[in-house]
Amino acid sequence: MHWLLLKLISFGFSLRYRVRVVGLKEVLEKIPKGEGGILFLPNHPSVLVDPSLVTLSVLKKVAVRPVVVDFMYYLPGVHWLMTKVRAVPIPSFGQASNTHKLRRMDLALEEVISGLEKGSNFIFYPAGKVKLTAKEQIGGASGLSKILSETTRCQVVLIRTTGLWGSRFSRAFGHEPMGKTVLWGFRRMLKNLIFFNPRREVKLEFSLPPAEFNRHQERREQNQLLENWYNDMGFDKPGEELKLVRYSAWSKKLPDLSLATHREEEVVELKSIPKWVKDKVYQELSRLTEQPKSSFKPSMRLAQDLGLDSLDASELILFLEEQFEVSEVPAEEITTVGKLLGVAAHEISYEPQEEAEVNLKAWNLEPKRRRLYLEKGKIIPELFFNTTSQYGSQAACGDDRSGVLTYSQMKMRVLLLANYIKKLPGQRVGVLLPSSVAAMIVVLACQVARKTPVMINWTVGQRHIDAVLVSSGIEVALSSWAFLDRLPNAELGGLVDKLIQLEDLRYELTLFDKLKSLMLSKRSTKSLLRHYSLDDLNTNEAAVILYTSGSEGMPKGVPLSHRNILSDIHAAAQVAPIYSNDRFLSILPPFHSFGFTVCGLTPLLLGLKVAYFANPTEGAKIAHSIDRWGATLICAAPTFFKKIFRAATKDQVKTLRLTVTGAEAAPPELLEIVEGLGIGETLLEGYGITECSPILTLNRPGEESKGVGKAIPHVDLMIVHPDSYKPLPTNERGLILVKGPNVFSGYLNREKDPFIRLGDETWYDTG
Repeated sequence: MHWLLLKLISFGFSLRYRVRVVGLKEVLEKIPKGEGGILFLPNHPSVLVDPSLVTLSVLKKVAVRPVVVDFMYYLPGVHWLMTKVRAVPIPSFGQASNTHKLRRMDLALEEVISGLEKGSNFIFYPAGKVKLTAKEQIGGASGLSKILSETTRCQVVLIRTTGLWGSRFSRAFGHEPMGKTVLWGFRRMLKNLIFFNPRREVKLEFSLPPAEFNRHQERREQNQLLENWYNDMGFDKPGEELKLVRYSAWSKKLPDLSLATHREEEVVELKSIPKWVKDKVYQELSRLTEQPKSSFKPSMRLAQDLGLDSLDASELILFLEEQFEVSEVPAEEITTVGKLLGVAAHEISYEPQEEAEVNLKAWNLEPKRRRLYLEKGKIIPELFFNTTSQYGSQAACGDDRSGVLTYSQMKMRVLLLANYIKKLPGQRVGVLLPSSVAAMIVVLACQVARKTPVMINWTVGQRHIDAVLVSSGIEVALSSWAFLDRLPNAELGGLVDKLIQLEDLRYELTLFDKLKSLMLSKRSTKSLLRHYSLDDLNTNEAAVILYTSGSEGMPKGVPLSHRNILSDIHAAAQVAPIYSNDRFLSILPPFHSFGFTVCGLTPLLLGLKVAYFANPTEGAKIAHSIDRWGATLICAAPTFFKKIFRAATKDQVKTLRLTVTGAEAAPPELLEIVEGLGIGETLLEGYGITECSPILTLNRPGEESKGVGKAIPHVDLMIVHPDSYKPLPTNERGLILVKGPNVFSGYLNREKDPFIRLGDETWYDTG
């Protein structure tokens, strides 16, 4: 079966490519038997095409396992084939580096090393990326060096692919999303009636390494030898000639050569770069290379001259973001010291990545305006089922990755995932996701499965995360490759070995599972509560566990019950009117109580449309998202609001009706900014804390703002002396005590008793 499939794939490629294989048979005859596996090392001139042609050619002679970058390995439609050829997924460091990626990299390389020792064959790309110029550039890539230095039994074969530089799948004409390029190629084949495509000549040249190549030599020297061999095309100028092939069988016209990307290095006028910028950049390069600051020159190439690899490049991107407030810098573009200086000094900038195309047709349908309150229900799943039954075909939520989902679609996905989560070990499940549709589906699915979601803060470091693992006792945590791929320098500690990626579940959840969930989603709320054994769930059971840092800096687990959360949402909806035609933009992470309750659950349980944006620090993008989604409601801390509204234009924020701020006092500067945008009257300030689900006080719309507002319904506040706990008169400062249905019952594992008994009443000490 697999053989037949490979034949069909080979036939498909033959319709567009005429492949000539040179030297493979002869090389294989020269390799001694029983001396370990063969490590095939190709250059990489294109996306998708050369890996496919190389793998298919080698498979005709020997079994081989390709090492594939993870986003390709998990690509829908490709993953099944990757598992059949036993491909090894390896992370990409083009976006960011973190401990999870480093761990996966180590595991992948260990699998290759172990396999070579046992006689398995592998295809591994030394450069680790598609080439951006006519020359193959390996630079300081370290993967191959690690493999060769740690294997005792391994044969090396080099592969030089030529003829693809100038293809639409190469980077000669710039960078296009692969899906778009594949679709373009498919349409071209149809226009050429499939069998009449002009064919591109491709040569695959197999060779043993040059005599001077030594598997134990220094990494940069080893990489330079490979570069020289890959780029030796037999003419004076090293690198591959641009080869253009007509797209149409009915025309002799070639692609427009003027559209080709000429990647000349930008010339940076160093006199325009401040000395302090140079000092900072050179200091960082000195740290990475262990070379003196005085040794760096703008003309130096980061990879070839300084030996920096993709891990170092991702660190430099983070360095630029943190130290010079630059973003949207593609790691592949930072090739020289001069370009690094230019970006740091804001002399060189890059266009933001294009947004994903989202169909907003369902989102833009306006329901009849009416005020929203919570539906009937004692626990969150019951409220969710009732809301989805009422608003089934109405848009519920959306983001760039999931698109727009209706309430019915959301319900079906929650049930599908709940059936999977029920089988996971442990009563608690970790959740490592940003503000997103996926995050709220996971949270609701955990609750439906009678598991407690534990929201994990990835910004606080390994010590915090390891303490959370011990405190919560979670055995697994759900996350996403797409999120982790963009998570810079996160130290995930012991969590790394507990992660399950949502993308992987696509291949575990069968058609039967999906049909079963679809049928379940048609049932009534009462029937679903019985099916998932939720009909006897106590409202005081934990609906989520959030973490807040203690006075010693160690995290404290805060279990919030269904009663806590629903009472807080109900009270907030009473004092801040929310209408059916409002649109909520949620930007706060769900590990934050404000993000979890107010931005995450509230709109979904009320029947309100909510769009999610993953990173609250990207002010300009959020300002654009307010306009794009037509947001009328947004909540955030003042720090985030300042970034957003500084970057916003009046036109972008004209739809806002309420902007709610909390977590810290709103500074006068923020008030000035919103007044300047003409939305000053929309700003409401409140106060809350994690242990109180979180809202305690809020200014009322239409009333004069005073401090952080008045207590929300059913919440009692008392100001007492911090030592004697005696109530203080009005206008005197003191310790805030609170009681109400939104107040939690105590920290996880009873780490601390935060309650005070005064007379016959128990009060929570906010500290």
